[in-house]
Amino acid sequence: VGLRELAAAMDTVRLPVAEAVTARPSEPAVALLPRLTDGLSHIVIVTDDDRRVLGVVSQTDLLATLARSLAHGATMTTPTAV
Repeated sequence: VGLRELAAAMDTVRLPVAEAVTARPSEPAVALLPRLTDGLSHIVIVTDDDRRVLGVVSQTDLLATLARSLAHGATMTTPTAV
């Protein structure tokens, strides 16, 4: 297989695209748990009212926040955009 064949094959590759998982900045971090543990998404995109991206929360981000909160005896009611 040559470079030409590989390049031609790349034109036909189609990746499945899923709807982006989003959250509002005012949502508590704990509200993201179902979206990040459903096996479909590893990140949640935080958007404003105009659907502009404000940030991204990953599974690792959420776990780190949970660990810090539990270590300090806090509950997970802090808004997402902190």
